[in-house]
Amino acid sequence: MFYVIKQFDSEDNDNYLISFMWDSYRDSLINSLWGNFVYLLILTTAFTLLPAIWLTRYLRKPLRLLGNHFEQIAKRNWKEPFHWKGDEDFQKLSDQFELMRQNLIRHDKAQKTFIQHASHELKTPIMVVKTYAQSVKDGILPKNTVEESMDVILQEANRMDKRVKDMLYFTKLGAMKTETINRERISFGELAYRLEERYRIQRPDLSFVIQGAEIQFHGDLEQIQILLENLIENAMRYAETGIWISAKQSLHHVTLYVENDGEPIPEDERHAIFDPFRKGNKGQYGLGLAIVKQIVELHHGEHHVENSKGRVSFQMTIPDHE
Repeated sequence: MFYVIKQFDSEDNDNYLISFMWDSYRDSLINSLWGNFVYLLILTTAFTLLPAIWLTRYLRKPLRLLGNHFEQIAKRNWKEPFHWKGDEDFQKLSDQFELMRQNLIRHDKAQKTFIQHASHELKTPIMVVKTYAQSVKDGILPKNTVEESMDVILQEANRMDKRVKDMLYFTKLGAMKTETINRERISFGELAYRLEERYRIQRPDLSFVIQGAEIQFHGDLEQIQILLENLIENAMRYAETGIWISAKQSLHHVTLYVENDGEPIPEDERHAIFDPFRKGNKGQYGLGLAIVKQIVELHHGEHHVENSKGRVSFQMTIPDHE
């Protein structure tokens, strides 16, 4: 038995309050509380464990399928598409995965195409150099003299050197897409006249006209120079009498123009003229215009080509800010 005695005062005499509890009542109370606790514990476990089991089974199948597809992607096997029908969230995830898969396929295809074209570009000059060198070694002169035969070898070596430099620079620009370019103030006239002096020697029959020489703008000097070089070299292959190099400035942009009076570009070819290794109407492959496109995109600008007023006009518009 448990008991408690408490004294309290009254007017006549002392009074006591006695409280007691039998052991059996205590044991009954404890057992009752323990039973309720166990019941609540079982009930709580059921309410938490059953949804967890259901959620595990619900997520297992799509996650397993997604994991299998990621494993295939890691092995460069991305032929099989992935589409999940059902839960909206998993469907969105599968759509993003499918978009990634298609981007990888396009990148892989572009990479293989690049390697194939690069091999083709280097194969011809290597064969010429090898053939001419072997002939000279054997005492057979493909040309009239040793000097003329060696000139051909040097020309092909220079051609091969330019192809290799273009491919390396094209790859370098591709790796710079997430980087910030180094902008500096550029004097268009100073750059244009320097290039005109260099290229006039190669085509003395052409007239070079420069307009907007007073314009100054901001950009990566090395990249802008290569952009103009490639556009001028392309124009020189097709120009008949002249090349026009100009710049026009607006409030926040500058547009660079390189034009020639050669044959117009067919309408069905204009959309693909900036693609890598695109074959021109004179049968030449190259990366020049593809490099131009990448430089403009690195400057967050726009590229455009059109046939206008008897000329083929290449127009590169880039933002003008520091």
